[in-house]
Amino acid sequence: MGTLLADSNEAMRCEYISTILHASLYIVKRIISDKELTLVPQLEVVGEESTGRVDYAIKTLEELICITEGKLHQVTMGFAQNLVQCESALQVNKKNRKRKSGDAFGEDFDYIYGIVTTASDWYFILFASDGISSTSKDPIN
Repeated sequence: MGTLLADSNEAMRCEYISTILHASLYIVKRIISDKELTLVPQLEVVGEESTGRVDYAIKTLEELICITEGKLHQVTMGFAQNLVQCESALQVNKKNRKRKSGDAFGEDFDYIYGIVTTASDWYFILFASDGISSTSKDPIN
């Protein structure tokens, strides 16, 4: 696929991110075979306070489980965008659960994973209704 440089164009960076996400999903599917997981690029997420397309979403049949934001240089902005996207996705999950009767999902969870990446640097977020955790205290450095 080539070498990823700091100033690589967006198409190459997106292809690199997509390849890593697809490979990761393939590995997870081999371990957890009872869940249907899909990678959805440019998914429209409509929350109560914000609406927008996310770069990549990983979802089961109805639940969004991971939102990914790719940025070339603006990692701090990527974190801010990803947190808003995760909040909207969590609202979507809760709204979808209310429409289902009984315990259709089996495992209800009030958290979602977020990823912010430049394609060479990857930061992981756990966004929950009771707090936010990240693999980096300072994503800028």
